[in-house]
Amino acid sequence: HDPMQEIYYRTEVLESKVNDIEVCKAGDADNDGVCDDWDRQLDTPAGARVDGSGVALDVDLDGVIDLYDKCVTVPGPAENNGCPLENQNTGTVTEAETKLDGIEFELNSDKILSNNTPILNNAVSYINSSNGSYTVVGATDTRGTEAYNQKLSEKRANNVKQYLIKNGVESHKLDAQGNGKTDLKYPECDPASKCPEWKNKANRRVYFKAK
Repeated sequence: HDPMQEIYYRTEVLESKVNDIEVCKAGDADNDGVCDDWDRQLDTPAGARVDGSGVALDVDLDGVIDLYDKCVTVPGPAENNGCPLENQNTGTVTEAETKLDGIEFELNSDKILSNNTPILNNAVSYINSSNGSYTVVGATDTRGTEAYNQKLSEKRANNVKQYLIKNGVESHKLDAQGNGKTDLKYPECDPASKCPEWKNKANRRVYFKAK
């Protein structure tokens, strides 16, 4: 009897199972290195750096991905290639400077996710450095009744508002508003069953807008 026989057998079975695993079953349509099964952006431009979910990186959160952004670390409008406009004293505030997307929530929850706190902390710094005031807007996906989603969106907005105040923003600079399920980032997700879950999650969000 070979005392190592059982070990040999287990090794052969393990190698067989590993060889049977099909990686990236749905493929990688945009060749960004993230399989389509969990890629949240299936049409990433060639050459763009992406995060773990396949979304093109936008370091300064100005809406212009780093691939096309000529000022990667400083926010600016798309019409100026992601760079700030030269005249900064006009008193005009661009939407890219006042609106932060991507502060998302789990289904039926108003709890702030840990991966959203860096975005909120950036918001604290930005609001504190500006003279303007802002509305914290909450939204939901299309699941549930209108009344339920209205209350949930208000809770989300108020939770974010309280987070900002707790972390140093003056309360008179902020108010909160819930838009329920009428404020969809992806309008095609009505009903929610039409869309993948990442789009529905993106609809469950809070963003800021200047008053």
